[in-house]
Amino acid sequence: MTENVEGKEKLTNQEEEAYQGIISLTETYNQNISIGKWSGMMSMNPRNLLVFSMPVFHVEEKTTPKVKSKSKLPEAIAIQAKNYSNLKNSANHEWKTVEALGYSDTAIT
Repeated sequence: MTENVEGKEKLTNQEEEAYQGIISLTETYNQNISIGKWSGMMSMNPRNLLVFSMPVFHVEEKTTPKVKSKSKLPEAIAIQAKNYSNLKNSANHEWKTVEALGYSDTAIT
């Protein structure tokens, strides 16, 4: 979302207008078309899921406080699956590489 308060308020108003439009269209379809013949056929919140509710907006500016890292490592160590240095198979399982799968285009399974 935009960084300035005026831009946030504008977007919030547009979203509220769109939501009210959905309410109006649903009512028109259910009540006014064919004298209510289709009443209840359309729902603006199927199965009463919260995802279809009007969202709550927080327009005021907020800042996140700076926090010092407690990590003693300079940075994370990541080793791609295809770059393993050693593997150990068992009687019931043998490790195999799978090309074109995973983050580095090679996975181990």
